[in-house]
Amino acid sequence: TIINHLKLIGYNLTPPDGSVVEVTFSHEEETPITAEIEAGFQMSTTGLDGNVVYFELMANKNDYVTPLKIENKVSETFLAYSGQRIEKEILVDKNEDFEILLPNTSIIKDSIRVFLVLNELGDLQELEEITSLVLAGGDTEFPRYTISYNHDFSATIKFGKENFGGSFGDITEGIEETYKSLIVQYKIGGGLATNIPPNTLKGKIKRNGYNLTYTNNSSATGGANGESIEDAKRLAPLTVKTVNKTNTPEDYVCLLYT
Repeated sequence: TIINHLKLIGYNLTPPDGSVVEVTFSHEEETPITAEIEAGFQMSTTGLDGNVVYFELMANKNDYVTPLKIENKVSETFLAYSGQRIEKEILVDKNEDFEILLPNTSIIKDSIRVFLVLNELGDLQELEEITSLVLAGGDTEFPRYTISYNHDFSATIKFGKENFGGSFGDITEGIEETYKSLIVQYKIGGGLATNIPPNTLKGKIKRNGYNLTYTNNSSATGGANGESIEDAKRLAPLTVKTVNKTNTPEDYVCLLYT
């Protein structure tokens, strides 16, 4: 298939990107209040394509911990990012190289995060994605991985000591089987349809005893569709001709010093 040929030359489809929008929360009675909204609070509206799109309120992209606070004000404006978070726990049942398929489609660009569960307390170590095999050399304490996207923007996470550095065999030997697991987090959604116009993301909530209304006073921006197969067929040959492609050991040496 075209996708397999692209992978052979190291070309990865660009997945869809999510949009971001400012959302203003206001006290209905218009008096200063102090209230807190949980990170990841989810809102929805109709996207530009007529389908439902979701937004999550966060202090920073992918920050599902830090709460959003209105401190002695009538209103406050926060950022909301398009998409829905999905979290999966995956048992590591073998030490050799393996792959994890994320079957959901339209996975948002740069949203995939992989964590190793370190102990029974649930402590996590975030693992590193390798985006270039040239940068994958050297010793590493924890396993690393690569990501490739399919035509529907589902994704495959690939672990392998030979190519990417680190293996589960190095760190899981002797650990009880129940703690040989990964937590994979990612978001689905995104695309041009999430660039919603002003005053379309509306609702009411109650926090800390106060009734709040919210809306977006400006348009969402940054949403982009994933790369099409036709675009990839046009762009992929150009990357083969760049100096960032390597075929022999000498090529790698030259690239490292450029």
